[in-house]
Amino acid sequence: MLALRPYQVAALAALDRDRAAGYRRLLLQAATGAGKTILFSHLIARERVPTLFLAHREELLDQMMAKLRMVWPEAPVGLVQGDRGQDWDAPIVAASVDTLARRLDRADPARFRLAIVDESHRSVAASYRQVLQAWGFWPETPPDKFLLGVTATPIRTDGVGLGAIYERLSFQIGLLDLIRAGYLADLRARRITTGISLARVRTGRDGDFDEAELALAVDTPERNRLVAAAYARYGEGRKALGFAVTVEHARHLAAAFQAAGIAADWVAGSLPARERARRLQAFRDGRTQVLWNAQLLVEGYDEPSIRCIILARPTKSPIFYAQAIGRGTRLAPGKTDCLVLDVADVALHHDLQNLGTLLGLPLEAVERTSARRAALAAGPGERPVAPAVTGELHAAVVDLFARSAFRWRKEGRRWVLPLAPREWLVLTPTGGDRYAVWRRTPDGDVRVADGLTLDYAMGVAEDQVRAAPLARKDAAWLGEPASAKQRALAAALGVTLPDGATKADAEALLGPALRQRALEDPEAPWRRRPAEAYPRLCAFRDRLGLPAIPGETAGALSDRIQARTRRRTSHR
Repeated sequence: MLALRPYQVAALAALDRDRAAGYRRLLLQAATGAGKTILFSHLIARERVPTLFLAHREELLDQMMAKLRMVWPEAPVGLVQGDRGQDWDAPIVAASVDTLARRLDRADPARFRLAIVDESHRSVAASYRQVLQAWGFWPETPPDKFLLGVTATPIRTDGVGLGAIYERLSFQIGLLDLIRAGYLADLRARRITTGISLARVRTGRDGDFDEAELALAVDTPERNRLVAAAYARYGEGRKALGFAVTVEHARHLAAAFQAAGIAADWVAGSLPARERARRLQAFRDGRTQVLWNAQLLVEGYDEPSIRCIILARPTKSPIFYAQAIGRGTRLAPGKTDCLVLDVADVALHHDLQNLGTLLGLPLEAVERTSARRAALAAGPGERPVAPAVTGELHAAVVDLFARSAFRWRKEGRRWVLPLAPREWLVLTPTGGDRYAVWRRTPDGDVRVADGLTLDYAMGVAEDQVRAAPLARKDAAWLGEPASAKQRALAAALGVTLPDGATKADAEALLGPALRQRALEDPEAPWRRRPAEAYPRLCAFRDRLGLPAIPGETAGALSDRIQARTRRRTSHR
């Protein structure tokens, strides 16, 4: 099962504690990027009772089903959403709240024992209350039922409290906590001031600006050109996701960026599905440098390679602001931080959201340095720390490999991390942008997780080695001179250790050589073990189209693979 991070373990423990105390409707808050879907997938896999998962968007339902299968590959999950799925009888149902609200005749209050509401700040809406009541989770919750709400922002702009649904906030961990712990990318901010006044823009019923009036105020050719010029000057050429007021505003901004020579596009839910997918893929591939949207990509959109967020939409909503910023906080190779370009219009500044209000830090401090450095300078007494977080959380700088706290080494297309003598954790690409995590030991390879993005695969591996002295860059022994034993082994392997080589240098050079010797040694113990003990070897066999031979040893299979590889090379 995909391992949990320490704060995720703490969150499940908090839920268990409150359930034991008699609470039946609990709320969990964790910042965007904290892995909420993985967390409640573990809960589903552990409970293994009829479960109802509620969300309001297609992307959230698809994400939940994909992550649940990463945790529990055989999960019997079905979809109920309009014409896409009608799997009403599945043991685990991922359902659109709108579909269920229209089909209350299908409700069976005794059917489900666990209900999970994603983006649960929405759950006081009439459609959610109708569904939760019809399926027996609210307003009264029997002892054999449990309702969990998960959200990044446990507040609503309309002032309606979530206490109308949930009895207790069991656990919370904020954006800054995760940045300081090295699980999310650091944030830098730059304000782009304009001459646009918002003084006459009214506030709508949801507590944010009236959308139509706001669009009239800010969607002007002059302001759009200013946003493009600001990105050209300050954006550092980063892949950027931009947020506009309306779809029309997004189109106008994309046109302004294109006129400035920037590869930009826009996307909206009104586009045909195939065209929307094409534009999103172009952004993922890097062919589009800046992608504009209004509301489509606020929730349920994960693209770790985003390195800049452009907020051309002024907002009073802490929910919208937090979710928009959260699109840029996921880790990715080479990503040291995320730059926030915040277009600040005049008037009503005391009402507007900005990075400082989101993080609980002075905006000027974040602009001068970064969110992480500003938090460290402020000290732990300046802001509340998330309760009940246990385990060691290293405040590592968040560039995935070069600046990780751990000793990652690149070998071909793989990333290798030492765990113990003759044991390693290995990240191997499995196609597309997905990776598998393997634990390699003398007794064989053990698959830890599969189907993960590189940032999550790295996090899973590092969670396995946080207490391993071999893995950490700051281990004291690494700077000591190479030992006589290491030098003797290097001589035997034909490896040259430079003058002044440290133990770390020797280990880095000897590791690949030892693995190569083990591969080539005809008497190596691993060669006598069954081939099926080495799933990666078998997967390579299958990719080459070699037949599986019952009872074949790993050594024999390795020899067949090398022979096929040599033949392929000689025919080129």
